[in-house]
This record gives sequence, C-alpha cells and structure tokens, in this order.
Amino acid sequence: MTTAATIADIRREGRDIGLSSGVYNAGLDLGSIVGPVAGGLVSTALGIPTMFQVLAIASVVLYFGVSLSSPKGRATLAPVLRLRGTSGARRETQET
Repeated sequence: MTTAATIADIRREGRDIGLSSGVYNAGLDLGSIVGPVAGGLVSTALGIPTMFQVLAIASVVLYFGVSLSSPKGRATLAPVLRLRGTSGARRETQET
C-alpha cells in the first residue's frame, strides 16, 4: 500500500519531496471528486446495475494502463501477457 510517507522515502534526501507529496495527494483528491461524479452520470444515463459493470471494466482497463506504463510493471506482467503459441514455438526451437 502506498502512503505519503512511502513517497517521501523513495525521493532523494530532501529533494522534490513537496512536489511528490503534492502529486500523490492531488491524485487522492481527484479520485474523491471524479469518482462520485462519474458514477452519478453513468447511473443516470444507463441505470445503477450498468453503472457497476461500466465502472468495473474501466477499473480493469485503468489498472493495466497504469501497470504497463512503467518498465517494472511491464516486466512483472510480461509472463502473463505472452501468447501461448509464441512461447511454445520458442521452446521447440530451443530443444532442437
């Protein structure tokens, strides 16, 4: 779990801590503002059951979008995202 203290720890000693903390806290504040507004608009337009489906799909898409935006995230998800056909062909060529 990420906290403001973790953000401050990963920054170099005394450098850009204010900026990093500000960006982190802005993300928390924006989520608190945009989330209910988006949920209200979708539920008004499509209904409450559809709202939960749309927001669940959007959450999964955003998760993978954020995860794949960093090199460490891409390296972590690479084994999951590989196609079985490609990995099987690689194994056959390595064995022969």
